[in-house]
Amino acid sequence: MPEIKHVVVATRNPTPGHRNDVGSAEEGYFFVSDGVLTMCDVKGSPLRDDHAGNRITHRLLDGENERVIASRFVLSRWRAANGGDDMAGFNAPIHYATPYGGY
Repeated sequence: MPEIKHVVVATRNPTPGHRNDVGSAEEGYFFVSDGVLTMCDVKGSPLRDDHAGNRITHRLLDGENERVIASRFVLSRWRAANGGDDMAGFNAPIHYATPYGGY
């Protein structure tokens, strides 16, 4: 069994000046075997896409960074699970920096 690797992707940055807002992140797991990156769960079972049920894989090309590719898969799945809306958080509170601190 190939080594299972871990990647963490920021999905929302923390708000500056607000120590209770640490942002948010998603994590993913993958392994590489014979030049093919396969997304998996923590136990190494390959993940499958929601549409056709195919394994989530990518044949690595020379010079490609496996962590970057895996991060893109994690972020893509997160966006799909959260509506894929680029306007997510639009109605979230706005935290103004001092000295304005309260508009």
